Amino acid sequence: MQTLFFLIMIPAFWAGFPSSVWAQNQGRELVIIVNNANPTEEISLAELRKIFLAERAHWSHGGSIIVAMRDAGQSERMTILQQVCQMTEGEFNRYYLQATFTGQVQTSPKRFATAAGVRDFVAAVPGAIGYLHANELNGTIKALRVNGRLPSDTGYGLVDLAP
Repeated sequence: MQTLFFLIMIPAFWAGFPSSVWAQNQGRELVIIVNNANPTEEISLAELRKIFLAERAHWSHGGSIIVAMRDAGQSERMTILQQVCQMTEGEFNRYYLQATFTGQVQTSPKRFATAAGVRDFVAAVPGAIGYLHANELNGTIKALRVNGRLPSDTGYGLVDLAP
């Protein structure tokens, strides 16, 4: 009887797992945003890392890339640093300090205290790129697919893990 219970319940549990995980994360997914005039529709995680680390300074269609980030200590920023840059806040700051000192980068990312600040900046600056929680999107900016996925797609990886 116990075996029959497990044979029935385990598949039922796993069948509901992806949707329940998505439901838990809904609104906590981070979406990469660009200006509506930017023709880019998709970006790989590797390209995104190069952009956030100033290793790539121009869009493929031309024009300078300007990175917009949340202020230090914000969970969205920590998520991007961990999942995209694969760095801690301290490592990221040291990276930019050295890159600026050696002339490898000319400008650091623009920093904003609020998601609305990031969104408004990206909406106003054609070359800008930033991130928001998916539920903070509006028609003033465009969401990019990351590795072919949007936040609503299964397997989307940029999820703010802070409560």
